[in-house]
Amino acid sequence: MNRMVRSAAVICLALGMMAGQAMGAEVLLAKVTNNHDALNGRLFLILDDEGKATGMRLFDHADNSSKNFLVEELGENGVVLKEEKEGKYKVIVLRSNDFEVDRGGHFTLDMLYNGATGKRISSQIKVDFDGTKWKLFSRGRAITKMNFIVKKVAFLGVVGIKDVEYK
Repeated sequence: MNRMVRSAAVICLALGMMAGQAMGAEVLLAKVTNNHDALNGRLFLILDDEGKATGMRLFDHADNSSKNFLVEELGENGVVLKEEKEGKYKVIVLRSNDFEVDRGGHFTLDMLYNGATGKRISSQIKVDFDGTKWKLFSRGRAITKMNFIVKKVAFLGVVGIKDVEYK
């Protein structure tokens, strides 16, 4: 009887491990913060069971929320990572026109610089697979943190994003 229970436990464990592999994995690309509020996020790359990128996930520890999106959604219109006033202002949009699921690609962070004027700025980052590990780069340097610096205007307060510090 003990042998049957042990065998059943081993089979359940093996099936559980196979199910976990079939779901793929997540690779932490960067911590995401800002200099204004309690944003404490993480940007993950979602991989299938062959290690190919299928999407990304932005998780915010401050409010325990996640935003998931597929690689296919990163094209011309991109994915809105942050919006204000129920979608009226697209504060941060992530785009990539050359992302390859097995190698990575270049990304544009399109950011609202001033919501009052509509002016936008952008910053370039790159996700790269070096054959063993996925990494995030800015200006040719590997990074693990993105800190968004907000733009404030007298009497209005925060109106947009002034810059991104990559570390």
